[in-house]
Amino acid sequence: SGVEEWMLIDMQGEINNGGRPFDKEMLCNIGWRKDNSEALMLIGHHLLEGKIVPLEKPYLVIAPGEQDGKKIMHAEGIIRRKLVFKLRPKPIVTKHLMKRGQYDKMNEQEKE
Repeated sequence: SGVEEWMLIDMQGEINNGGRPFDKEMLCNIGWRKDNSEALMLIGHHLLEGKIVPLEKPYLVIAPGEQDGKKIMHAEGIIRRKLVFKLRPKPIVTKHLMKRGQYDKMNEQEKE
């Protein structure tokens, strides 16, 4: 019907940007497992795992507009499904993010 399908993201907690506005900033990366069974959302150094759930009733996303001098509302998108992230995020820690002393200890243990 020419209306894009959008998806709602349902997650717990809050996203803190240090008081700066989120305008024109990339919030996260979303990907899928190879078998499309789960969604993966990477926010900074945190990984969230979620799944797609159908909504009981769809939402219509509308926006104000103007046509022939009259104010109208037009459909921007329809939301039939949502991504649900229920579990706490998993921290992603890599060697280059660790303190220098911890990194050196790990290298010594690997050599032994």
